Amino acid sequence: MDKDYIVLDSIDSGSFGEIHTLRKRNDDTIYAVKAIKACGHMTEDEYILAEIRSLIQLKHPHIITMYDVVLSHNFACIVMEYASCGNLERFTLKHQPLPQRFMMTSFQQILSAVEYCHSNDIAHKDINPSNILIFDDQCVKLADFGLAIKCHDACGNLVLCEDYLGQNSYLAPEILLNKPHCGMRADMWSLGCLLYFVICGKPPFEGEVNSIVKQQISNGIHPHLHVPDEQTRDSGIIFKIMTSLCKIVPEERLTSLSALELWGDLVNRTFTPR
Repeated sequence: MDKDYIVLDSIDSGSFGEIHTLRKRNDDTIYAVKAIKACGHMTEDEYILAEIRSLIQLKHPHIITMYDVVLSHNFACIVMEYASCGNLERFTLKHQPLPQRFMMTSFQQILSAVEYCHSNDIAHKDINPSNILIFDDQCVKLADFGLAIKCHDACGNLVLCEDYLGQNSYLAPEILLNKPHCGMRADMWSLGCLLYFVICGKPPFEGEVNSIVKQQISNGIHPHLHVPDEQTRDSGIIFKIMTSLCKIVPEERLTSLSALELWGDLVNRTFTPR
């Protein structure tokens, strides 16, 4: 790590590398650093480059902010803002059922982040609750852009994705079936699964890949949501949005803009005084 930084505590680790907290020597602000080991030379690792390029381009209140990058020939250390409340997966499992206002406003913020990505021609490709970071009870941010991809080439032609990575429980069927696919449409499926998770405390599809695909195609999102009492009034609308996100045919799924508008209307109706 660069001599200007002091590494503090470990936050997480995995196949991607490690995440630590750190601070600058002349600054008490706490940051997070994601240390990623490259496959070969750093400049040839498309996943590292995708994350750096995306975070340079995307500036949005609900997308994680990158402050610095420290590079070596086979390592990248990405310095980002620190989310003191962890990620949405751990938070949901600990606090299930989530308070209605937090559930609804946080999903609205995630939708706004994804719509911003899509409007800038970027698909995230790895939307799941572990990649949503919580800053407080009023702010969540989308993170981890290692699988992100530009959706059109320089001539404006759609680029079909041919990588099939991510958390299986949140991946669209076309990805699990190893079919070239539209990254934006795949993101929308993942959002439907994410919505199910924050309501029910578990993903809608679990198991091995073949089992998940069978569940997706045969059953879809199960209609009998076990929602908290305070959300029962809105469960029909929530389920309609969820199933519209998780259509088997990618072209039939809601777009990010349509989903954001529908969810925003629901939030306004729920929390606007009458």
